[in-house]
Amino acid sequence: MQYPKEHYRELGYEGVGYVCPPLSTTDEYPDYIEREVEEKSYEIFKNQGYNTVSFGFMADIHLADNENHRLRWKRTVNAFREISKRTGVDRLILGGDLTNEGKKEYKARCYNLLRQELEGLNYLPANGNHDDGTIWDRYYIEKESDWCNHLTQKERYNLLYNQLKSMGAKFASDGGLYYYMDDSVAKVRFVILDPCDVPLDVTDENGKLLFEGQHDYAYSQKQFDFVINEALRFDEEGWGIVFVTHVMPFEREWDTTRRRLNPMHGLIVAYKNGEKFEYKSDEKHLELDISADFSDVTRGEIIATLLGHDHSDWVIKEDGLTYIETANCVMYRKDPLRVDGTPSELLFDIYTVDREKRKIYITRIGRGESREVEY
Repeated sequence: MQYPKEHYRELGYEGVGYVCPPLSTTDEYPDYIEREVEEKSYEIFKNQGYNTVSFGFMADIHLADNENHRLRWKRTVNAFREISKRTGVDRLILGGDLTNEGKKEYKARCYNLLRQELEGLNYLPANGNHDDGTIWDRYYIEKESDWCNHLTQKERYNLLYNQLKSMGAKFASDGGLYYYMDDSVAKVRFVILDPCDVPLDVTDENGKLLFEGQHDYAYSQKQFDFVINEALRFDEEGWGIVFVTHVMPFEREWDTTRRRLNPMHGLIVAYKNGEKFEYKSDEKHLELDISADFSDVTRGEIIATLLGHDHSDWVIKEDGLTYIETANCVMYRKDPLRVDGTPSELLFDIYTVDREKRKIYITRIGRGESREVEY
């Protein structure tokens, strides 16, 4: 519901966005979730073998700083922790839209809550379009000096990403939100992209932001350079690649906002096929001059690209690439298939990749069905 601007200002821009339904119990790990975890852990275990790699995937958490949402998030993490104990799955990928709406002080609290609950886990976060807070810079300012309601890339990095370097993550630079992490045993590289990599320090004569991560999707020249020259470079054969990017990186008929993301899809297709790729754009502040030749390099095998954003479960094959979307993690929408007090409160996946069979087993925890995808 769209209230007047005064309503949001009175709230401090908090309590807006994705709101969870009332709780039927306050248990942090209720028995109906425990039973779901026990059943699905057995399913995961059956898919695992000597040549597989497994990891968790959650998207669109939209974590809010209130008791209801904190408890639902705690239940979700408790479920993953128990699965990890039972099956050995020790990596958790977060597919963007990690925090709820609000001014930067509020969003920072939400990031802190997120990080506190993830303490001790091997997690890889991806940036989503709801994660910088620039929506308030467009709709709910009171005066020109309020055009600074958002969290910069550096601030988000310090809130959630800065510990990843000690775990082996390779960033283009401190403060960036795109990076890669290797599983050297399984020889799988996780390449985490930022589809909202727009400049947040460019304003018009009134101080209004020209670009917003909320609505403007793009990969920067620096990010393309990092992907071409570092993330897609291997010294030996036999590696597999899993990409993660919150928004589907090509334009769809119903969503032209993704048009600036098309070059990343084209680049990955060229990489897969061992071809050259060139692209130029002279859009001011988002200029691109991309030139890559993958015809004579040691290439990894592209397994899939994991996404969130659309709050739906989709598998899309496009130009020989596999894109897999997962619906919203926490229960906050009116969905008749998600019922409070049942396992359908939860929604996340455990991926098990069998590279020998070129098959991905996706075990659903909570609402929805498990899936098998060939790549």
